[in-house]
Amino acid sequence: MNLTSISSSRPALLRKYAEVPAQSPQATEPRPPSDSVRLSSLTGPKSPSTSELTGAALNVAGQAADGAIGGPWGALLRVLTLNTFFDSRAGVDTMVDLIKTTKADLVGLQEVNLTTKELAEKLGMHFLQQDKRTALLSRFPIEEVSNKKYGVNLTLENGQKVSFLNAHTTSFPNQPHQLMHLPKGGGPYIDTEKQAIWWADITRGREFRDMAKEADALGGHPAVITGDFNEPSHLDWTQPVADTGRHPIKVEWPGSKTLEKAGFKDSYREFHPDPLSHPGNTWTPKTRPDDPKDHHDRIDFVMYRGQALKLVSSEVVGESKEFADIVIDPYPTDHRAVLSTFEVASPV
Repeated sequence: MNLTSISSSRPALLRKYAEVPAQSPQATEPRPPSDSVRLSSLTGPKSPSTSELTGAALNVAGQAADGAIGGPWGALLRVLTLNTFFDSRAGVDTMVDLIKTTKADLVGLQEVNLTTKELAEKLGMHFLQQDKRTALLSRFPIEEVSNKKYGVNLTLENGQKVSFLNAHTTSFPNQPHQLMHLPKGGGPYIDTEKQAIWWADITRGREFRDMAKEADALGGHPAVITGDFNEPSHLDWTQPVADTGRHPIKVEWPGSKTLEKAGFKDSYREFHPDPLSHPGNTWTPKTRPDDPKDHHDRIDFVMYRGQALKLVSSEVVGESKEFADIVIDPYPTDHRAVLSTFEVASPV
């Protein structure tokens, strides 16, 4: 099958999606992500289209499996961001059950490198293996893929085209841990907002800027971005929150500011505007909030932009009613997930 650019005027920015034989990504040892995304290679015979995509694994699970999510849910679009903790120690079926419970139409997966194809087949969803640690699941066929594989275009049942992007940005150094003087931060201890912004920008700033550029390259459609950003939001680390001692200082985190400047809204904070009453922490269900060796925070996001998307709700998915709106027991991963629901207008 051929893979061609969708427009001669934008050959390097956007390419048509092409189905290739389903392949499992090569197994890799879990590792902190590098600053650049290196795509996994397909095994077996390679066609010119595979080489043109620099080895990105593009796959579609053909027919819906028994018990898979299917059928329309009215004019609603449910978007889930889910870090699977390197394919989850709890097993694929537990992750399938989590996704089914949320009735998600679009799922951005992080720290997934072995189970994407199996998840897609059991859910009856289309998928794109972006690289060795990130993937997209979609109830709708994937039509076009951006150059750096951050995102895709797809068309909803009402005819509205939507861009869907997903990312797992660089983990270390971790600036909240640097500010808290925790050894696990992976960098020198810091004390000021200026230092935190500088370290955050050199750690993953380019990735946020690339996300914004890729969203534009996808054609200006209504867009959603899911991700484990490994960086908090400037909407959470405010002075009133710092005054309570929840965070050590106020920080205007640059990653969320970059996406805000590009027109994206933070769905959870839009629906729950008060970070004091609704912290929405996604890191981590594995330790208690008062653990002196950790710092709990909101680092998993569903961002959106476009007048055709009207936010209906945004909920944390986790282990207990104390910390989550949707409870999954047992909870299979070390990040709580976020499910945001949108009403989507039909195209004009």
